Amino acid sequence: MLVMHGLFGNLGTFRYLAMNEKIKSQVTSHLIDARNHGDSENHDRMDYLSMAMDLRRYIKEKGLEGQKVVLLGQSMGGKVAMTFSGLFPQLISGLISIDQPPVNRNLYPELNAETNALIGKAMKLNIEGMTYREASNYIATELKDHRAFASSLIMCLDRKNQATATWKINLEAINRSHEELYGFEKYGEYEGRVMFLVGKESFQYSIEKDRRFYVHVFPNIKSEDIIHIENAGHWLHYEKQDETIENVAKFIQSLQV
Repeated sequence: MLVMHGLFGNLGTFRYLAMNEKIKSQVTSHLIDARNHGDSENHDRMDYLSMAMDLRRYIKEKGLEGQKVVLLGQSMGGKVAMTFSGLFPQLISGLISIDQPPVNRNLYPELNAETNALIGKAMKLNIEGMTYREASNYIATELKDHRAFASSLIMCLDRKNQATATWKINLEAINRSHEELYGFEKYGEYEGRVMFLVGKESFQYSIEKDRRFYVHVFPNIKSEDIIHIENAGHWLHYEKQDETIENVAKFIQSLQV
């Protein structure tokens, strides 16, 4: 299973899921840093076609071409997975997207206010001259009203450099590319098995709860393939870890029947 984090995440985002016995007893998980995140290379270009091709190269480099893979992605990672499924449907056995429908959010600018605000807060953070611990505490304090986002950003600090806080994320490239990241372009259809976990308190729930917004890319999707998670928002993988694990484990098992 190839696991792709969301914006401001890294490969550690889903380590809790990959290491859970219900998951690792069924699949080997590959936790992947997206470009401009974690240990991946920095790029000026940040769009879903480029990131889908990054994923294609990863599959080739890891020798996974002889088997179909399950794709799991949250938010930005979900759009990478969906783009990949349209380009290379023959390479995957199933797709899981966490709080991300195949929608161009630039057409719904009211949905972008929250993300715009978070990007703005991230860009204003100044960790110069701080240690890793000081920067972690600073981020937690500055973003105390956005705990999941703060936790994700703290994971973007280089833990190996305790003396001097440094980012392992290209904030400038993300800020420049937000329109591309809000967008979504269809490159093909995927007729295989899918599961969409959506938070009922997510800022985009008004769209993602409705099957009509999925069928142009996933013509065989059923209403029951969209699973609504109570008391959870866009960061449901952080807020509802047990439910995320349970649903992902059940989906993987269903692919093996």
